[in-house]
Amino acid sequence: MISLVLILPVALGLVALLFKNIVVNRVAMFGSVGLFFAVGIMRWMNLEWYWFPKWLLDYFKLDTIGLYFFSVMTIVFASSAFYSLFYFKEHALTAKQESVYIVEVLSFVTAMTGVILATHLALLWVFVEATTLTSAVLIYFEKKKSSLEAAWKYVFICSIGIALAFVGIILLSIGSKNVNSLFFNELYAKASLINPFWLKVAFAFIFVGFGTKIGIAPIHAWLPDAHSEAPSPVSALLSGTLLNSAFLGLLRIQEIFVHSNQQDFTNFFFILTGFLSLLVSSVFMLRIKNYKRMLAYSSIENMGILFIGIALGSTGIFAAMLHTLAHSFSKASLFLTSGNILYHYKSKK
Repeated sequence: MISLVLILPVALGLVALLFKNIVVNRVAMFGSVGLFFAVGIMRWMNLEWYWFPKWLLDYFKLDTIGLYFFSVMTIVFASSAFYSLFYFKEHALTAKQESVYIVEVLSFVTAMTGVILATHLALLWVFVEATTLTSAVLIYFEKKKSSLEAAWKYVFICSIGIALAFVGIILLSIGSKNVNSLFFNELYAKASLINPFWLKVAFAFIFVGFGTKIGIAPIHAWLPDAHSEAPSPVSALLSGTLLNSAFLGLLRIQEIFVHSNQQDFTNFFFILTGFLSLLVSSVFMLRIKNYKRMLAYSSIENMGILFIGIALGSTGIFAAMLHTLAHSFSKASLFLTSGNILYHYKSKK
């Protein structure tokens, strides 16, 4: 049943786009929400149902940490979906406009699900790139000049970051000739066989690439604009789920260093950028009057806290996972609340 979350939401979104009917739109949106809850509950109960070919299932798996992030994403997705009903009414969207919004949201959520489920490094990269493309159109959904600028800035910066991550994956494959695989389980099991030099160089590139998607300082320039210009339910998804999915991808790569006893190298990157993010976000939050931008800089700060936690070891990792939950729920609720404030006062200040 896990495989359904990669196909059915997009299929339902396309059906909604085809019919352009309010009832069909609601069925597509909340049918997808129900599917995600069903998959999460079944996985927590260790109930599994597969209908994909076995060879394809090797590329997708909902492991323990993946299930945690999947569950957080599902709850934020459900909250955003319900709030979207208010957003539709507030902006007096037509059935056609609703269907466009729904297919874009469902495509975005599916891309993030792919990041969580991917068991192959190259496939993980593909889905991270897919999150960029699918979320960019959502940032521009209201078709304002400022949202267009934010969307292009987001695509430009993140595309450069993802390109650097791709270079890192190539370098890792060069250093992994003795492993001859980019599946995470193989990389973990044979981490000691990977050339340390190429592994470290590859991580530097991948860290910058995925760090751009996470919005960590100093490669955070896209995040305040994108989060402040996107519709409020989309901002909730960007802050509460997109950053988490990219963070999970980086964690899976960092795990290679843990298995090869070289985590001190990665901890330096996490500590440095973590504290830098705290500094940058604190300085800018004191000068900003736009409350949605303020929330965006708060997300940068919280990502920095997660990075510091990861670098501190087992206790810090537990705290980081707990903080992920707290940040996702609180920040999503704040962005949704900001939508109410914007509706009543017609201002972001």
